[in-house]
Amino acid sequence: MLESLRELTILQSQALHAFAYLLAGTRTWALAAGEEAASDGRLLDPQDAFLFELEEIKQMMTGEWNITSTDEIRQRAEERRIIYAQWQSRRAPAAFFGDVPAWMEHLGLPSVGGQITGPLRPQKHLRPVLCQDAVVGARRVDSSWTPTLPVAGAFVAAAGSPLDPIIAAARAWHVPAVVGLGAAYDDLVDGAQTVVDGTAGKVEQ
Repeated sequence: MLESLRELTILQSQALHAFAYLLAGTRTWALAAGEEAASDGRLLDPQDAFLFELEEIKQMMTGEWNITSTDEIRQRAEERRIIYAQWQSRRAPAAFFGDVPAWMEHLGLPSVGGQITGPLRPQKHLRPVLCQDAVVGARRVDSSWTPTLPVAGAFVAAAGSPLDPIIAAARAWHVPAVVGLGAAYDDLVDGAQTVVDGTAGKVEQ
């Protein structure tokens, strides 16, 4: 079984390598179509080609969608741009079981125990002098938090896992942390006094 696993792992790696080449080739082909459509005004930006389906891109390249269809093409690009923006604003589920998304009923994952109250300082303001005894917040936990470990009062994040390396480091420094707040993170106000309960996984202002 171990030998079969080794062989399958190698095959999986080779398949992913080939798939990466297919994706790169498809992207190059789509961008070439976008540049051609932008040269005659059908598209305002070559990158807009990525708003279309492959069949639609083919129609632009073969001339089925020529300059007489400029208004239709631009209108469809604008409609797809709006849809894309809506998808970007949606909160991602915690996991998928098959094709079914799974959502956490409890917002916030307990990561490092303890409770503290302090002003919220978003990651964009990460300077140790501003983070003294403050609640450092970010969209996602990463190693850029490291300089604030000796001074931060607590950490909160919209995404991330209690298993992230920086959270493990926070445990060593006894800095309370809550991650996985999701959309609730966007409701937190910069500078407001924030209560972080790392044991219960709760963040309140």
